[in-house]
Amino acid sequence: MNAIYVRVSTEEQARSGYSIDAQIMNCIDKATSLALYDYKIYRDDGYSGEFIERPALDILRQDLRNGLINHIIMYDPDRMARVLDIQLQIAAEIEQAKANLIFCTHDYDASPEGKLFFMIRGAISQFEKAKIRERTMGGKKAKARQGKLTFNDKLFGYDYDKDNSMYIVNEQDAEIVRLIFETYINKQIGVRQISLELRSLGIVNKSGKPFTPTHIHRMLCNESYAGLKWSMMRYDKKISQYKKKRILRDKSEWIPIEVPAIVSREVFNEAQKVMKNNSIISKRNTKAEYLLRNILKCGICGYSMIAKTRNQKGHDYKYYYCSSKDFKIRECHSKLIRADVFDEMVWAKLYDFAKRKIDFNKVMKNVQVNSVTPDKLVIYLAALRKKQAALVKWAKDGILELDAAERELQPLSKEIAATQQSLSKLRQKNKPAMLISPDEIIEAKTFEQRRAITLKIATIYARKTKNEIDWSF
Repeated sequence: MNAIYVRVSTEEQARSGYSIDAQIMNCIDKATSLALYDYKIYRDDGYSGEFIERPALDILRQDLRNGLINHIIMYDPDRMARVLDIQLQIAAEIEQAKANLIFCTHDYDASPEGKLFFMIRGAISQFEKAKIRERTMGGKKAKARQGKLTFNDKLFGYDYDKDNSMYIVNEQDAEIVRLIFETYINKQIGVRQISLELRSLGIVNKSGKPFTPTHIHRMLCNESYAGLKWSMMRYDKKISQYKKKRILRDKSEWIPIEVPAIVSREVFNEAQKVMKNNSIISKRNTKAEYLLRNILKCGICGYSMIAKTRNQKGHDYKYYYCSSKDFKIRECHSKLIRADVFDEMVWAKLYDFAKRKIDFNKVMKNVQVNSVTPDKLVIYLAALRKKQAALVKWAKDGILELDAAERELQPLSKEIAATQQSLSKLRQKNKPAMLISPDEIIEAKTFEQRRAITLKIATIYARKTKNEIDWSF
């Protein structure tokens, strides 16, 4: 069998409309000219060439290792990868499998001279990409120094003036922003409670969805609402095909842009003081209280469980409860779990493992083995994204009514998000676990020592049925 590999990134599509279909046609023409009629097309649509993890490429490399491929046709070395190291790695794998690498734009020569030329082309391609990025960033910086926004981040409370690259206050939304700041300052309540109050008032965001605590917290921290937006403050560094890391730049690189204010500077500063005080109080209140805080998930719906104290008849009781109950994200019938009882139950199990010299790390490794592999999820995710892109195109071309497209896209978007989360969890499981020794458990006497041990456990799932608590690592 022969292979045709094509790739285009989202960035290239946006910048130059790089056609993946044109690549396929060129590669088929090349295959026909070489009398290679038995071929399979491996297609990575919307994946960066800076990383080797790509759904179709992963399958192609596995087929290579299995000895199924005789010839691989690509339009250009750029389509293989944008990074020289990856180009050389893939080329070496192809040679090791005794397959032939063929490009449409030029001939690949496996001789030392040919490999040198191949390396030079790869280095030039990498250099060109870096220069494009540099020019793009230079243009953004120049625009920011002129007091203009570099892009529309769709900040709630504002509309966007595209001609002048500036915010315009949306008075209807701005009133909600002011209400959030005033409620936070005057009522001295947390973002979670504000979220519930907004929900009770029927106030929703631009998408028609309730404001989440995270959204409200970001609003309260955003200096743009006080009339000052910082450009070039952060940048996204892609650390893998599926993951980005947001990095804070040095403050000397930040560029201030004056924007229309929704709240006064005094109101914004007061909100920051309240937030700082709440943070101190929160740390004081949660210290030495909840052994399983931040690692406990609902055994029914999978959402995180929140630690909370309730006062009943003059006594404080600590509970864990499913976070979906607060925000009605989904219907969940989980019951409250007494934190003190459950903390002791989990620690007793760990202590029992330690006393009986059972290797807890092996127990963790063998529990809840999932038959779904990252490779399967990557392929499934690619299929979902392909369907999503098709629906958007059909709606754009008028083939599908917008309402019908939206009905299809909403559950699809949720499925994509859920699949990405599952993929991330599976990959996390493959990372080396933090080891827990029996002696460490036996010698842990203080809350801090026990807490340090439980934090090494990635997740505990729990649910209460009648008077019993079912749980697992």
